[in-house]
Order: sequence, then structure tokens, then C-alpha cells
Amino acid sequence: MTNSPPLDMDSLKKHLQSFFSDGLVVIVGSGLSCAEGLPSMGELSKQLLDNIDSSEISGDTLALWNNIASKLKDGTDLESVLLEHSPDETLQNRMSQIIAETIILKEMNVCLKVIQDGYNLPFTSLLKHVPFPTRGLPVITTNYDRLLEVAIESTGILVNTLFTRGTIGLFDPQQACCEMLSNMRKRGKIPVLEYMQNVLLLKPHGSINWFFEPNSQKPLRTDLTVSLSRLIIPPGANKFRDGYNVPFDKHREEANKRIDEATKLLIIGYGFNDSHLETHLRAKILSTPTLLITKSLSEQTGKLIADNSTMTAVVESSQQDKTTIWQNGTSFDVDLQGIWKIDQFVQEILTS
Repeated sequence: MTNSPPLDMDSLKKHLQSFFSDGLVVIVGSGLSCAEGLPSMGELSKQLLDNIDSSEISGDTLALWNNIASKLKDGTDLESVLLEHSPDETLQNRMSQIIAETIILKEMNVCLKVIQDGYNLPFTSLLKHVPFPTRGLPVITTNYDRLLEVAIESTGILVNTLFTRGTIGLFDPQQACCEMLSNMRKRGKIPVLEYMQNVLLLKPHGSINWFFEPNSQKPLRTDLTVSLSRLIIPPGANKFRDGYNVPFDKHREEANKRIDEATKLLIIGYGFNDSHLETHLRAKILSTPTLLITKSLSEQTGKLIADNSTMTAVVESSQQDKTTIWQNGTSFDVDLQGIWKIDQFVQEILTS
């Protein structure tokens, strides 16, 4: 049961708008991609079960997969299973391949809508209302897909993923930052750097267009079709091991640094099920105004909201013409329909 709204509508809108100010860091979870039809963890589990053929693996790898498959068939979620049973290198490579292929198929349909049909991704609309720091807006995502890149670039804003730009991008954070420069002028004898509007997009679990090039022994980024190992970390315990390898380590370090420096947090479609990312994030929420926009609350998220007066959450309501707002650990319904959807939030809150 929800309580009566403690704020009138104007005050509520001003409160929600207040998060979109200097010092903002944005965290994006799988909810934003799933809303566009990309696969959920449950769908990825099904694809793994359907496409990993026991005839292509053997020995300890086969025994390991049989244990994982048994748990998945029983309905245990993919993250929990892989925390208990860490894939070896052979199995992880095969899982990464299947996950990437599944995502790419769905991702392409969305990208074609954007490029050919003029579809406006919700994150694109949101970008018009966020402040851009001189060196770029920090956006941190656990997603492997490229919908954020498409949403950002379709506005003409540059994306810095710590890889250089071009058909083949090299992992070079310093050069990638330099590529965002628009001008250098002098203030007296002091050089002042000016940057083009850009998003610093940090992906600590990797991306489906990141690969490991065995000859140079270095990571690269390309949207070409190549037969190289993809640099994505599947859910589970291996993220704690692989997260300390290049380029994941630098993305994680930069993400933690930006979270530590934030004065406001905007969290979209994220369920707080990832302890690999959340050591800094949960601590920061204790002292930082945080706005969460999501369809539903996971058990972990519900506990976090109840324990932190710094958090405001915008969530789907059980009543079709309303939205549930969580504030100071309690919830109330407001007469705004579907503003947990980013495009509706932008229309009703940020442009009204």
C-alpha cells in the first residue's frame, strides 16, 4: 500500500529536475536495453542452454557445463549460477560468443530503426537535459551492447570509450582523450584545453565490439566482423578475476573515480545485483543525492532505498495511470503515467 504524496506536483517535478545538475554521473543497467527488445539474463540463459553442444567440449569443461546447465534448467538465475560455478577459459569463450551473437541480432534491429527510420532512442532525448562537464559526461554501464553509443552519436555528441576512434580503435586512454579536443588557447602563459561535447562511456564488463588481437597481444575496438576473441566478461565470479585485466581494469578504475567525484547520481534500469561494480557505488549513495529510474525494484534495490534517505526512485505503479515514487524509504503514487520510462520522464518532468 502506498502513502499520500508528501509533495505537490510542482514541488515533485522540481525535486526530480534537481538531479540534473553539475557533478552528475549516470549509471545504466540492462533495463534500458531490455526495454528496446534486447535479451534479458533469462533469455541469455536459454540461449546458452540451446547452443552449447556437449559434443564440442569434454573432460572437466563438460562436467562444469553440466553443473551449470542443471542449475539453469532449475530456474536459478545466470549470475547466481556463475558465481558458484566459474567457467574455465574454454567455456567462458564459448559463452561469450553466444552472448555476443544473441545481443548483436537484437541490437541490429534497433540500430536499423534509428538509422533508417529516424527512431529516437530514449537516452538520446535525455542527453538534451544533462549538464556536460568540460571533459565529458561520465556514463557507466554494465551492458555489452552498443545502444548507448548509437543514442549518443545520433545527436552528434562524441563517445570516448578509452579506445581511439576509427575503423580499428586501439586501447589508448590518453590518445582517446586528446581526440576529444577542439582547441587549445592560452590564458596568459597557461594553456587552456577546450573539448568537444562528449560522453566518457565506461564499460567495466566489456563490449561486443571489443576484441583481443593475439599478434599484438592488445585489445582493439572495431565494428567489423572479425574472428577474434571478444572482450566481454560473462556474469559470475570471473568478473572479479578478469576485471583486473586490460582494458577492464582501466574502465573499472575510471568508473570508481567518477563515482567518488560525483555530486549527483542518476541510475537507470539497474538492479543492484553486481557486487563487482557496487563497492564504490553503494558507499557513495549514502552521502549523495541519487535518482533511480527503473521499471521494477529488485529485492536488493528495495532494501537499498529503504535504508537510504538520499535515494529517490521512480518505478512502475500497479495502477495503469500512475507512477510510484519512493522517497525517504516510503512510497506514494502520483498522477503521472509511465514516467519510469525514460522518454516519458523527459516529456513529463524535464520539458514541462
